Amino acid sequence: MDEESEPQYQELISNELLSEVIAHGDMSNDPETQASLRRGLVVASDAYVTAALERATQRSEKEDNAALDRVTEAAQRLYDALLHLQDYPGLEARVEKAVRRNPHLHEVRNGVTLGDMMGTRRNIFANYREVLVDLQICVEDAINRKPKPVLLEPDMEGEAPLRLDSEDELKAETQRWRAQSKVRKFPKDHALLQFLVTFQPTWSALSGHPFTEGMYYPETGRTLSRLVDALETVFRRLDPAVTRSAIVNGLRKVRADDTNR
Repeated sequence: MDEESEPQYQELISNELLSEVIAHGDMSNDPETQASLRRGLVVASDAYVTAALERATQRSEKEDNAALDRVTEAAQRLYDALLHLQDYPGLEARVEKAVRRNPHLHEVRNGVTLGDMMGTRRNIFANYREVLVDLQICVEDAINRKPKPVLLEPDMEGEAPLRLDSEDELKAETQRWRAQSKVRKFPKDHALLQFLVTFQPTWSALSGHPFTEGMYYPETGRTLSRLVDALETVFRRLDPAVTRSAIVNGLRKVRADDTNR
């Protein structure tokens, strides 16, 4: 979370709002619970705002693919450039020396640095190149291109290209592409779902009431759920456009996803 934005959420989550949520959830009204609940609501609110911006600024699939293509192309150029260093005697050794004497190398998990990944002399970047290959493969796999017939260009001029795939295979690939295109689009309730998923651990830790939408009662025309009551209270401040029915539907989706995992 952006440190500059956190005070805004702290102001949004007032003591009065905390008291209402605590009452709905039958939570302990002690300082530790209040602090945990406030933190959970702040983080969930930030997730909501971030997700709303994601949906509002999502690019087209064509633009997404172009951005991923640039990554694979840059990875290939860097792979080639690192390999090309072997054609310059003594150059890899100079780079290795510079790396070894740099005291400010970034540390990744378990304290591994750039120097720890270097290989043997005259091939010090072998590990990096393999990582770049992995990156290319994974990024290429993330690209969702519209499938086309697979053609083998002829050796002789004037000959027709040889079709390598069948119409059934192309149809199946097209269906997969369409499904992926649909999945990549953020749904209308993307922000709400992100709030719910983020807030779930906090509610489960502090309240004895289940994280569910509750049961629908036709005579009242609404569901009976302490969680929904609490969330309705929160969204009256966070985003009044979020209705009780939207909260109920969002909770159903979150629970369905949990069940399918």
